[in-house]
Amino acid sequence: MRNFDLSPLYRSAIGFDRLFNALEANQSQGNGGYPPYNVELVDENHYRIAIAVAGFAEHELEITTHDNLLVVRGAHNNEPAERTYLYQGIAERNFERKFQLAEHIQIKGAKLENGLLYIADRSNQRIQVFDADGNYVRETSHPGTPCGLCLCNDQSHMMMAHGHAGKVMKLDENCNVLGITGSQGKGPNQYGEAHLIALDQQENIYIADPLNWRVQKLAKN
Repeated sequence: MRNFDLSPLYRSAIGFDRLFNALEANQSQGNGGYPPYNVELVDENHYRIAIAVAGFAEHELEITTHDNLLVVRGAHNNEPAERTYLYQGIAERNFERKFQLAEHIQIKGAKLENGLLYIADRSNQRIQVFDADGNYVRETSHPGTPCGLCLCNDQSHMMMAHGHAGKVMKLDENCNVLGITGSQGKGPNQYGEAHLIALDQQENIYIADPLNWRVQKLAKN
């Protein structure tokens, strides 16, 4: 008997939880996972949806409901001005996100909140998180020395340069480690100190290694 992981099919169905009739509502939206979002169970009777809409003003966002379907659209009103980017990690393309709602679910409100700032604190072996007004939100502890952070193009993951351990880590938005590569040394993908880190538009990774006097490039995947 073949087993299937059905959990991805529940991500856009709010209020169904374990009901399999939610499956028919989860058609591909053709957006490649953009923009990323969270669905949070606040308590037994309340849900919260959070969508990362970096680059959009409040007047460029539209939220509608019809026939138990919640639709969130983001559309820039004007053609973007031409810019010369040294690095562009924020996707600003228009989008449409759809969420199928169970019949008993009602929309109570929506608001646009500012983003979060993640700061790597290697001396205290932690990552601190602040809101856009500079207010402390939370922190996570890390063994070793988190030296550099950069946001991935999906706006929901980060890459971290792990100092003298010579490692490069992929983190989720809660700073949980999802993957690790690299080691100490002088060979390929080895570091005297993985100090600074950056990504290009193709998510190739660049790591500055001051002890070995070099910058290494790692291809995505």
